[in-house]
Amino acid sequence: MMDVKPASPTNPKVPGMDFSGKVHAIGSNVDKTRFNVGDEVFGLAMDITGKGTMQQYLAMTPAPPGDEQGSHVIIKKPEHLTPIQAAALPLVY
Repeated sequence: MMDVKPASPTNPKVPGMDFSGKVHAIGSNVDKTRFNVGDEVFGLAMDITGKGTMQQYLAMTPAPPGDEQGSHVIIKKPEHLTPIQAAALPLVY
């Protein structure tokens, strides 16, 4: 039997792939006809580097329109859904 301890990552991994929230800022390289500051959005961020969605703010580049297979899918939240309901959609879809 060996006394082996798991290595601690130098940068802690953040779990999560689905999210819901509000747009707080839009970068200069983002198509401003798709999203505006204040829009309620939800989506999926399939980032394998450990930068998950369980954090207060996310910086993401939206996938091109029609690219549902992109690594980052951001969609405007329908008004009839709560933020919690919207955040659960990508997981079950």
